[in-house]
Amino acid sequence: MAYRQEFTDNIASNLSLYYSGTSGRPFSYTIGGGANEDMVGDQGGAPLFYVPEDVSNLAFDPITDQDGNVLRTPEEQRADLRRFINNTESLSDSRGDYVTRNGDRTPFEGVVDLQFSVDFSGE
Repeated sequence: MAYRQEFTDNIASNLSLYYSGTSGRPFSYTIGGGANEDMVGDQGGAPLFYVPEDVSNLAFDPITDQDGNVLRTPEEQRADLRRFINNTESLSDSRGDYVTRNGDRTPFEGVVDLQFSVDFSGE
């Protein structure tokens, strides 16, 4: 949508409004990347995430700060992962299997661009 108002032969203003809405960009849940690629033997990029049937069998180390204080226990991390999988439809649907590449999308995105300009001509 655009509007132009001419004030004189030499001065005019322009106002334009543009809206773009998309359903979100596709993405994949992956593990590793960088130096961690060796952990699954994949050299072609980050491998897709395997969603366990049950997280109770997974081993976690405590997360500590630089002073050795425990920030997240293994039990808390397990509960966090369980909650994340349960609350993410594409992960919950992939239990016991690898996720689908580009199987999830970011939220709907709406972008509004507004432009105002004044034109001066020297004629």
